[in-house]
Amino acid sequence: MRSFPLHRLSKLTLGTVQLGMPYGFAVKTHPPNPVETMQLLDAAWNSGITCFDTAQAYGEAESVLGQWLKTFDREQPDPLIISKFPALAGDNTFSFVRDHARQSQQALGRQTIDAYLAHNAEDIFLPGVSDALQSLCDEGLIGSFGVSVYDPEILARALDIEGLSVVQLPASLLDQRFQHSGLLDRCAERGITVFARSVFLQGVLFLSPERLPDHLRPAAEPIIALQRFASEIGCPLASLALSAVLTTPGISSAVIGIADQAQLATNLEALEIRPELDAIEQAKKLCRGLPVSVIDPRQWR
Repeated sequence: MRSFPLHRLSKLTLGTVQLGMPYGFAVKTHPPNPVETMQLLDAAWNSGITCFDTAQAYGEAESVLGQWLKTFDREQPDPLIISKFPALAGDNTFSFVRDHARQSQQALGRQTIDAYLAHNAEDIFLPGVSDALQSLCDEGLIGSFGVSVYDPEILARALDIEGLSVVQLPASLLDQRFQHSGLLDRCAERGITVFARSVFLQGVLFLSPERLPDHLRPAAEPIIALQRFASEIGCPLASLALSAVLTTPGISSAVIGIADQAQLATNLEALEIRPELDAIEQAKKLCRGLPVSVIDPRQWR
């Protein structure tokens, strides 16, 4: 198994979906202009963010990131890059994965992609897929491979795939399924690097309850309780949310989508404020047991 270079991994990973396409639930963002995008990526790197997450499904994100990488100072260590191949189409899965890996390499301008993931989790189980990913590793075209999952059950199955060493999964104060599943311990035992995404549940965590649509109404009570609790302990809710994920054993980095430098600065400031572990545990208790229809964006209307 080829491991992800943890010694170079920052606590925050910059998600690039917002740089390639309109995105967001609580607030819909649109990609910044090319100059602003380069400035944002520079600012992220200069602030200590070493890892950048992208995918072919993120519109122009791979190409945008590739343009930035062309201007990068080659005397420094290269940024770590994660990308994902889209949902499989056709019968020749082996060629599909390899062809899309080459497309991502071309868009990114990289000889090696540090981690290459199945964007559609179920695809990782199809015949030929893990063989294709392993062959890409053996040839040095990717550094490691893995899967982006939504469900603990899928991750439990994926852990049996030989060579799999990177996982992305949802984790937040509102979505604690993986933290309580025992699967993070299994990942740690196998040396699998875990990235948490949806740390703020696409901004739902910060919505005022009256702005929640009907299908997210069950989240109103825990959100009110969290906002009140954060105010009582004098800690920004964003800091509480980030710390709740990053102090979870087995999680190495949080993927944060950022649309502009102001948002970047806000998240970096939130990262610096670290509430006590007792406060984090109290916050977690306020919002357990939400239905999957609320915490899984795939089921949102």
